[in-house]
Amino acid sequence: MICSDLRPICYPLFLVPWPGPTPREQQFARHRSSQSGQGKLWAGQVTRVAKILRRYNRRTLSWGDQALKAPAFIPQLPRDMVAAIWTDNADDHFADFITPFQQAGPDVVVCPSASN
Repeated sequence: MICSDLRPICYPLFLVPWPGPTPREQQFARHRSSQSGQGKLWAGQVTRVAKILRRYNRRTLSWGDQALKAPAFIPQLPRDMVAAIWTDNADDHFADFITPFQQAGPDVVVCPSASN
């Protein structure tokens, strides 16, 4: 498994990408409301990866926009993860993006873009 190669890596965070749902996951999501199906898949993926990373003393870093599409799943996320919050809107008010994560427990890092 690729994760077994993490031990020599000195970085404490491991980015869990969300490339979008696979065809099988899309079928799963169709059986539920679109957003809640996606949110459940995302939360499950982050949780599975976090469990593996803990064995190597690493933390999960993941983009928070997926969770914000289905905020009901934010409390199910690992409390030791780091949510990377971003927006491409010309808006530097990040409180609406940060608050749901702060209330649930994960750490948050704001990733502003050139437009904000």
